[in-house]
Parts: sequence; C-alpha cells; structure tokens
Amino acid sequence: MIAKSIARSIVSRTNRYSDGMGTLRARLLLGSVGRGCRVGWDVEFRNPAGIVLGDSVVVKGRSIFNGRAKGSGPGIRLGDQTYIKEWNYIDSYGGVIDIAGPCAIGQGCILDGEGGLEIEPYVMIGQNVRLVGSGHNYGSLELPYILQGGTAKGIRIGRNTWIGGGSIVLDGVTIGRNCIVGAGSIVDTSIPDNTMHVDRNPREFRVRHFRLPEGWPN
Repeated sequence: MIAKSIARSIVSRTNRYSDGMGTLRARLLLGSVGRGCRVGWDVEFRNPAGIVLGDSVVVKGRSIFNGRAKGSGPGIRLGDQTYIKEWNYIDSYGGVIDIAGPCAIGQGCILDGEGGLEIEPYVMIGQNVRLVGSGHNYGSLELPYILQGGTAKGIRIGRNTWIGGGSIVLDGVTIGRNCIVGAGSIVDTSIPDNTMHVDRNPREFRVRHFRLPEGWPN
C-alpha cells in the first residue's frame, strides 16, 4: 500500500510538471495565452502564431493544432474555459475556428475550419465527432473529383448544444441553440433551435428557458 501511494504521488507530480512545461512552451510559441491555462507537454502546434488561448483553457496531451490562416488574424481562437481532451486534430485550413467557451470537446475529434467554424458558449462535443467545414464538387462526369474544386461554407453551432459521440456535421450546416445531436448522427442540413436530431430525423422537444447568472457569457 505504501509503495502504491508513493508511485501515485510520483506520477501526479510528473503529470503536473509535464503540464507546466507544456504550458510554458505554449506561452513561448502561440500568438497569446491567457491566465490559468494548462497545456499538455506533447501537444503539437503547427503555425503556432495563429493560435490564441483565452483564460483557463485546458488542452490535454497528444492533440494537434494547426493555426494556418489566410489573413493576419488568428486561425484558431479558444475562448475562456475551453476544455479539450486527448487525441484531437484541430485545423483552421486557412479559415477561422472560433470557440467561444465554456466548451468541452471529447477525445478523437476532427475540427475543419476551412469555411469557418463558430462554436458558441456551453457546447459539449462527444468523442470522435467530425466537424467538416469543407467539401468537394462532383458535378462533372468527365473530370476526376480531385480536379473539380471544393466548397467551404463553414459550420456554426449555437449555445447550449450537445453533439453526441461519433456524429458527423457537414459543410454548410448551422445547428441552433439548445439542440441535441444523437450519437452517430449525420447532419447534412441545418437544425433549428430547440431541436433533437437523431440519425437524420430531427424533431422538436421542449426546453427550459435558461436564466444564466449575471456576468456569465451570453
């Protein structure tokens, strides 16, 4: 029992040290990092000057961020109290990914911001979700698809929305506020406010009228 207790203490201290080193590295590399952030030491940053973290952002290990942007502004903005778990790939692809926060993103997600990706506060995203903010044209029967160009309309997700694990949201979709997307759903059309979407079959459901405390983000 004593040996296990010592081992747990060593692991805990090592993890805190690693997070501290990861946060220090983020402060040296990124466009800006707010107060109280924690970044895993093995998070990979590509085009780091285009990545901005707000206050109290947590980024767990083994994720990849690419902040490439066409203009001079940031390609990825993580708002206050954004929490991102392990093994995610988040790439602005020349567009802008703007996550307002508070927001929670589970493991194994892919976020494509080529056409723009806007996520309002209080959004939960389950494991292995794909937010695909671009697509390919396929109208010609003579040209290979790879030569027909693409689309990049973007995705917008309204506040207080929960996207269940394994879901895929395609380019051009707007998901309203207070929505639930059932696990494993494919979302290829926009969803209005206060709607539950389960496997391509949206249906409205009753929601409470939220009254947030004064000072909380809208």
